[in-house]
Amino acid sequence: MTVSPSDKPAPLRLRLSRALPALGLAAALFTAALSGGASLFAQTSGQGQAGAPLQLVPRQSDDTATPPAAGSGDASTGQGAATQALPDETSKKAGIEVLSLDQIDLDGIGLLDPKDSGLGPDPWMGTERSTAVALLRQLPQTLTSPVLLSLGEHLLLAKAPPPQGPTSAVEGFLDLRLQLLFDWGLAEEVRQILGRLPHSRQSETSFRLWVQALLVDGQDQAACDLVRREIVAYSSQDFWAKALIFCQILDGSVEQAYLGLDLLRETGAKDDPLFSALAQRFAGADADVTGEARASVLNFALLRHLGTAIPRGFAAKAPRALWPALAAAENLDPLERASLSESAFSSGLITAETLATAYRALPFSADELAGALTSADRVDGVLGRALLFQAAEAQKLVVTRAEILRSLLELARSEHRTAVVLPVVARLMEDLRPRTDMAWFAETAVRSFYILDKIELARGWLRLIERDAASAPEGQAALRRLWPLARLRGQQDLLPDTDLAEWGGQLTTDDAVPADSRQADLRRIYLLFAAFRALDLADATSVTMLPDWAETTEQFSVSSPLLLALYDAGQSRREGEGILLALSAVGGRQWNEVAVTEAAEILNLLRDLGLTEAVRRLAMEIALANDL
Repeated sequence: MTVSPSDKPAPLRLRLSRALPALGLAAALFTAALSGGASLFAQTSGQGQAGAPLQLVPRQSDDTATPPAAGSGDASTGQGAATQALPDETSKKAGIEVLSLDQIDLDGIGLLDPKDSGLGPDPWMGTERSTAVALLRQLPQTLTSPVLLSLGEHLLLAKAPPPQGPTSAVEGFLDLRLQLLFDWGLAEEVRQILGRLPHSRQSETSFRLWVQALLVDGQDQAACDLVRREIVAYSSQDFWAKALIFCQILDGSVEQAYLGLDLLRETGAKDDPLFSALAQRFAGADADVTGEARASVLNFALLRHLGTAIPRGFAAKAPRALWPALAAAENLDPLERASLSESAFSSGLITAETLATAYRALPFSADELAGALTSADRVDGVLGRALLFQAAEAQKLVVTRAEILRSLLELARSEHRTAVVLPVVARLMEDLRPRTDMAWFAETAVRSFYILDKIELARGWLRLIERDAASAPEGQAALRRLWPLARLRGQQDLLPDTDLAEWGGQLTTDDAVPADSRQADLRRIYLLFAAFRALDLADATSVTMLPDWAETTEQFSVSSPLLLALYDAGQSRREGEGILLALSAVGGRQWNEVAVTEAAEILNLLRDLGLTEAVRRLAMEIALANDL
């Protein structure tokens, strides 16, 4: 069949020329598209495997106090000026105000003032409650962009007036916020919010989340007090029946607990064999811990009391709320622990040192550590990363340590795990000093310090490359490879006479380059163009100067209405709606799976919302995922 010119996809640079400056589509089109309700967002892909994008500042909690009783505290919606900063995660614990209940809408209860959330005092302004609820319901639990996830967390933790409109009788706006926060692993923050919510405003969802948050925190007695208070209302539900059994055994009421276990079996309730086995073992019976390793907070609480080995497969299915505890669990299989710890670190739930501890827990022999460099090409994945990390820590010779670190970072880059590994080895990298006999390590060091945003440390190594570039072609090639990251960091001194068109032309003029590699290079050029424009980085290149990508096979992964919604939310500065739309658009995909125009529209959205720091971090996250 002959394809007419009108049937061919428009060149990417033409699509970008529409998407980047302005889509130029009327808001009325977006309103018409949104009238279909949640079906608008069902067309997004948002499925994929969890990976390791750029690491943000992990959450750390110093709040270990027992929560106040329900109804003993209040919260405010907060007031203040908007800010462009994307705050550190530790700020989530600060700035709580107290107002009387007649001054606030409790659907707007939260922990963060505008200065801490990085958002304005009214991020939901202009968004209907029905739209916000539809977006919250559509969000996937598996989200792989740390920058967007952090924005979503700050949004749902913000003290702010809720969206306007009638309250749903089925599922409240606050319940949806709390459920998502818990699903994203923020059990401690959920516990703090619920401790300030009056009893009269609690629901089955909020009580269930509160019990689980207390169990995650090890406050079993407080959790059981809550279970006994609410069991009459919810006794027919599996969670509450099992929670009561746990509490009865904890208090020594073993006979009552066995009656509860019998009742669960007789009523045909959806039970898991692991809970029954663990409960019987906790009650003193010699029961075999067998059956499917169903991961739940209650099962973890039982395992914690028993002190037995965590069953294989439990960690892989565990909710994110349990990830920090599992990352520190010495009774978890070391390989499972290290793998889970990488995911937890990517999500900002644990520190780099906690991940390093999990790497150290993997048992390697002295011979394996001594031969780590030679076996690096045969041992990959988390096992290979842990082996090389341990070998680098153990190595006393500076040059050999640098060789191991370069091998580790090359392995991490090939597996798209740079943002996971680099913060863990940052201290080892910083201990190395630029030396003439280690010029071979300079490009690795400069790239690493640009990613870590340690510009001064990068400059010392950069001088070694610039010295060689004066006489060696390889030095010039190294500078060109580093140029994208340097520009994203706002460094003007690297290749000062080069713009994107010239840099990109170096990639696309070699006829010997395979077609798939040429496609990847073109994709990187257009992604950089989008990032430079969103960051307002000076560059003489216009979109018409970029190489043509007319024959690209890259397809959109999200619906056109969603792209329109992203554009409209940015233009109208609807912060909350825009952040949820971005999360929905990316979902569980990696940035190397997201179409260039989609990535460009999300970068522009954050720019239009005034979230400059988020744009900067997201641009680096996208660059790493696309091997820039």
